Amino acid sequence: MTTARKILALVALMLISSQAWAGVMELSASYGSHTSYIDQNNFTSDESITASYAWYFLSQSALEVSYTDGFGSQSLEATGDPTGKTVYYQKAQMLGVDVVLSLTPGTAFIQPFVRAGGAYLFKKLYEKFYDGTVEQYGDTVNTYVPSYGGGLNIHLTPSFGIKLSYDRWESGVWNQASIWDDAFRVGVSWFF
Repeated sequence: MTTARKILALVALMLISSQAWAGVMELSASYGSHTSYIDQNNFTSDESITASYAWYFLSQSALEVSYTDGFGSQSLEATGDPTGKTVYYQKAQMLGVDVVLSLTPGTAFIQPFVRAGGAYLFKKLYEKFYDGTVEQYGDTVNTYVPSYGGGLNIHLTPSFGIKLSYDRWESGVWNQASIWDDAFRVGVSWFF
């Protein structure tokens, strides 16, 4: 048997073994959105886009790097207030590193996972007044924060799936108590 055939046979054996998932890489893109209305002048809305890259160094464990860009707004208007509504905006970027633990093998149709790690968070809040002027509101968040989450990968094919996740991260401190943000996301994953 030639060297090339030996290498092909070894690769084929690795691909059908239970440990074949180790060394797999996952590229994901997901979107999260939430809106809650009281009326047209009183509402909360936010959305985010996340891209991530994960490397499975063991069959059910991965190291994941992610980038999230988010935007949120809140509009408030007191009944009978002649000055009109005030709108608060939030812009945030987050670069995260997490260890991901899959609860089933990578070849399973449904693959639940949990993750934990940390992120570098940059977040600013703005206030837009009734006259159109905009000012920064509060302090800029520019720090490392803990994060964790969980979700499901649903493998439609061996190389493509739908990803659902719930994530939380510390986003600041108020009155000596931690403030946590969270997000539900839906996206797609490619495995190679």
